Amino acid sequence: GHNSVIIASVLALSSAYQEEEVKHYAPTMFIDRTEKWMPEFSLYYIERYKGREWNMESNAMCFYSHAGWLRKKKGIDKAIFARLETELKLLSLINKYFSGRPHLRLLIHLHPKEKKPELIEETRRFYKQRLPDIRFEIAPLHIETHDNFEKVNIALSSYSTAIFERLFAGFKTLVYVEGMKGFPLPGSSFNNICASSETELFSKIDENTGLDNKEFFRKNNMEQYPFFGYRDPVTRH
Repeated sequence: GHNSVIIASVLALSSAYQEEEVKHYAPTMFIDRTEKWMPEFSLYYIERYKGREWNMESNAMCFYSHAGWLRKKKGIDKAIFARLETELKLLSLINKYFSGRPHLRLLIHLHPKEKKPELIEETRRFYKQRLPDIRFEIAPLHIETHDNFEKVNIALSSYSTAIFERLFAGFKTLVYVEGMKGFPLPGSSFNNICASSETELFSKIDENTGLDNKEFFRKNNMEQYPFFGYRDPVTRH
């Protein structure tokens, strides 16, 4: 498993999923104590979302890229998760789902690797090839993903740091995990927002589209993930 063997005096955890990992892999976790921290970079954006209710455009969704195709091209695609095949399959399913629903709008958030000036045109061509039957927009390159959560109703990704940031900020997110061995953990509530087939993905999009953010987390037993379900930023065990 990912990070299944850890030796540490203090282990900082920044998501509810990591807490589940520590419990699941307890026999190989040699830790004196854990501390609950805010996610990395969250202090840059969380004040933007605290205490506010958002009325997102119900027909707008986004895709968070992990730049798997570019990592493959550069020979750096050996990640345990974030499989290129899974990301490409998700793009094909997005093309299929959206092509039958022309009222929907798709926003693509590029990975920083794809935003480099010398690669941007190649990146645009890649998405045009992978999404041939639908219209889509590339999010403005100068805007950080975490400053744009409220622009869409549901975010889709195969794996990205952005999904955990978005969940922490309290916004609806679905993850495609076909072929990802060991993720999510069996019995984890994270499975409730994951899909590993076309039927499951389309069904979860349909089921969650009409929910507001808090209903989404309540329905999927994910209330411990967003900031409004968080304990104090640092909690010792």
